[in-house]
Formats: sequence, C-alpha cells, structure tokens
Amino acid sequence: MKQKWIVFLLAVMLMLSACQNAPDPAQTSVPEESRTQEGSQAAAGTLSGIGDIITNLSFPAEETQAPTQAPTQAPTQAPTEPPTQPPTQPPTEPPTQPPTQPPTQPPTEPPTEPPVIIVPPTPTEPGTTQPPTQPPQLPDDQPYDAPDVPLSQLWKVKTTDSLNLRLRPSATAARFEAVPAETVLYLYEDLGEWSAVIYKEKLLYCSSAYITLMQQDPSETGSKLIVIDAGHQMHTPADVGYENNPAAYEPDGPGSEIYKLRVSSGTAGVVSRRPEYEITLEVALRLQAELEYRGYRVYMIRTTNDVDLSNAERAQIANQLGADAFIRLHCNSFTDPEASGALTLCQSKENPYNAHLYAKSRMLSERIVSNLCAATGARNQGVTESDTMAGINWCSVPVSIVEMGFMSNPDEDALLCSPLYQQKLAYGMANGIDSYFASQADLGQ
Repeated sequence: MKQKWIVFLLAVMLMLSACQNAPDPAQTSVPEESRTQEGSQAAAGTLSGIGDIITNLSFPAEETQAPTQAPTQAPTQAPTEPPTQPPTQPPTEPPTQPPTQPPTQPPTEPPTEPPVIIVPPTPTEPGTTQPPTQPPQLPDDQPYDAPDVPLSQLWKVKTTDSLNLRLRPSATAARFEAVPAETVLYLYEDLGEWSAVIYKEKLLYCSSAYITLMQQDPSETGSKLIVIDAGHQMHTPADVGYENNPAAYEPDGPGSEIYKLRVSSGTAGVVSRRPEYEITLEVALRLQAELEYRGYRVYMIRTTNDVDLSNAERAQIANQLGADAFIRLHCNSFTDPEASGALTLCQSKENPYNAHLYAKSRMLSERIVSNLCAATGARNQGVTESDTMAGINWCSVPVSIVEMGFMSNPDEDALLCSPLYQQKLAYGMANGIDSYFASQADLGQ
C-alpha cells in the first residue's frame, strides 16, 4: 500500500509540473484553438509519461523485489525472506557471543585457582597428632623407646609381686621381661587396667593392679596440709541480678556490701568444648596424688563435678582445716585466641580483709607459677594481685589461684586436656609448693 501512495503522489507532482510548463495565453501569438490543441497535446504527453511511470513503478501485492520479477515469485520469496532474516540475524549474533565467551573464561579460571586453595597438604596433618611413643609402623614384637621426659617428673612405682612387662597393653602381647616384686618403675600414664611404665629406657605396659606408688618420707614435707580446690562446678545459678535472686549471690568479702555470684561453671575449650570444671578436677586429682606421693596431707574441696559450694564456702573450709596452703585451680580465657601462658593470683598489700597474708600468698604464688612453667614450658605470665576475688578475700590462710592456661587458645586447650600435660602441671605445682615451704623454713616460719 505504501508503494501505491508514492506512485500516486508522483503522478500528481508530474501533472502539476505539466500545467506549469503550458504556454501562457497572454504571451503567445498562436490562435486560441492552436493553444488549446497544443496544451491538450502537452497534457496528453504528460499523462502518457505518467502512465508509463505508473506502469513501470507498479508493485504487485507487497512485493519487495524488483518489478522485473514475475508476480508468481512473490509468494515464494515474500514468505521465505521475512521469516529467514529476523530469525537468522538475532539468533546468530546473541547466541554466538554469549556461549563463546562465558564457557571459555569461567571454566579456565576455576580450575586454576581452586587447586591453590584446596590442594595444601592436609592429609599429612592427622599423622602429627599421634603419640610419638606409638609409631604405627613399629612391629608388635618390638618395644617403643622411652619418651623424652625427665624421670624426675614421673612418679616412682614399685611392683607388689612378680610381674610381666609387655610390649603392648594386652595380656596376649609379647613379653619384654618378667620382673620380681619391689622392682622400681616410672609411671608414664595410667590407662586403667594397664599402665604405661618406663623401664630400661623402654616404654612398656603392665597390669595396674600389681604396682603401687612409692611414698616419700613424710618428714621431708613436715606433714603439711594442702587444701586443693578444683575451681567451678557443674550446676551454677543464673546471673539474673541480686534483686531477682539474692540466694545466688554472696559478699565478695566478710562484711562487704558488694555481692557477687556465688559460683560459676567457668569457661570452656575453644576446640575441645570441654568445660573448665572438668579440667580443673582432673588436674586437682593428679596434684593430690603427686603431693601425697611427696608426703603431704591433702584435702580436696570437691572430688566430683556435681556439688554446690560457693567461693566463700570453699575458702571457709580451708580456714577451718587450718591449711598450710590453699591452692585454687582454674583455667583462663580471653578474647584474643593468641593469649597464652600461666599465671597466679593473690591479694595485694592493701587488701581490706587479709592483707597480713600478703607476703606468704605472694611467695606461694611466685614459686608455683615459676615451677609450673619450668615443668610445662608454658609462658610465665607472673603474679597478679587482686582484691576483688571472694575466694581470696574470705581466706585466713595463705592462698594462691592458679590459672593453668588459656582454654581460648586452641593449642593450650588441647594441652590442658592431655593427661601427660596435666601430669606436668601437677608436677610443676608440687615443685612450687616444695619451694615455698623450703623458703618458709629458711625464714624460720
């Protein structure tokens, strides 16, 4: 339809042009009849030219091809071209570029980058957690070498009867040697029915029922009484405020108007998730055995986790018993996971409740932390003085709070859960207690 309108407009324009080119009657000498005839002939020629143009420019039924083609080809070409061009051009350009670029770039990057992050040699790490004393490749018929631990840090035990020392903790394991009664061994680890012992520079195993600790002469320690408090407990009251639950709080010292929570469950291991009250009790029991082995008398504030004793009540027990030293075991925690080491706490010279005990408590704390760190290799954080601890302020005997390590530090968390490291802690603290009483003897106290 558009082409027809164009032809029509061209025809009109040509007619107007013909009319303009006709002679003006006022300016010619030709008779009127001749002018009329010439005008008619000119108009006829013009119309004839227009007809030729119309004939040459006519378009058959929306045909898009040149007019030289037969009209019969229009139906074949018109339906084919419109469908072929629009579908071929849009699909050819967009599909060719997006599919070629995304598949080529993303697949090449991920295969190169992830291996740098994922491939680090993690499979070898689990092997480092195995005890060096039990290499898995060692045949069962060969004994393990003794671990590199000073024998002075281990308990001496003796056999109560003739006893077989075996290469592995099993009655069917190969026998290393049969030893008579009263044979001295060094206890490396208590495994329950079996014990790991050191004998002739080898790590061997024997039945726990046939060995006993060798006690030191009590005269060396003067039968001093040590009261051990494994800090915290399983069940603790919620910290909802004194006004809401007065029974859950107690004064932080005799006659004090400052009330604090009676007791708490403490912290927990950042990796092990073990609660502090479990670790403190395990170490306390080892310290008890170590001190009794050295001839001390020991009283345990608690031997289970399911107790209900406030900090003030624990101190009052030590007071009533007339303890020569009150040792309170705790584990530390801090927001910085890199924080590490051991420290001890005691009152200051200005403590309003028991400043007269400062010198002894300070000496006890110094000797314990220095010997503990020497035995374990832990960082020595020294002694901190505090007058805000109820477990110190209620004491009328020398007291020291021992923060054995940071459970917020992944490495120390693992160490605090290790039986061998716990034994080193007990050994170091016992050495500190020995040193404290030796210093008091030198001072004539």
